[in-house]
Amino acid sequence: MKEVQICKLGGKYSTVRDYLYIRENGDVVSYYKGQKGRILKNRYATKGYRQSSLHNGPKSAKVHRLVALAFIPNPDNKPQVNHIDGNKSNNHVDNLEWVTNGKNAKHAQITGLRNPEKWATGSKNYQ
Repeated sequence: MKEVQICKLGGKYSTVRDYLYIRENGDVVSYYKGQKGRILKNRYATKGYRQSSLHNGPKSAKVHRLVALAFIPNPDNKPQVNHIDGNKSNNHVDNLEWVTNGKNAKHAQITGLRNPEKWATGSKNYQ
């Protein structure tokens, strides 16, 4: 994704699609069909993550992944995005990092997002 500056709204943005932009704090802003910078509503998706509708193409995307793809370099090609403070609603760029599957699982255990006893049995136990 390419970083751009939108003067009317201020702040740092990155292009998601021709008419969609993602902000460092996780706002998805639409200029679809001439709209004047409307911030799209997002909803809670599976396992407590915020998700936003993207109109065409993939119907929706998790906001934390859009922010990470737009603003956080991933030179080691790590597959997952971790919320550093454990709060899945906090999608600010300063709260996200690219991690390996193992580091993300360990972080979930340390922060109490995942119960290690249930994890071993394969139970779904996300908060």
